Amino acid sequence: MAAGLRFNIPNIAIFLKWKKDFVNFGLEGLRPKQIGRLVTISNFKAKNHKSDQPLTREQELLKENEILRCENELLKKLHALAQAKRNLNP
Repeated sequence: MAAGLRFNIPNIAIFLKWKKDFVNFGLEGLRPKQIGRLVTISNFKAKNHKSDQPLTREQELLKENEILRCENELLKKLHALAQAKRNLNP
């Protein structure tokens, strides 16, 4: 219990868990464990890799159009957020 006071650990159950982990798994049982799911490349959408062929004029325009649409949506949301913030604090 003195160690709990010294290192500001409020619950003795933590020490009991550490002891159990050490007895069962040795020093490896006391190492930090990863929390959550592992991230894998297959979870992400496949990115369009640059090809050796240059984009056609139509492809360039479609790409630019998509970028501008995304920017427009972002600006609309930012404007709505700023307006909502102004309405909250008159």
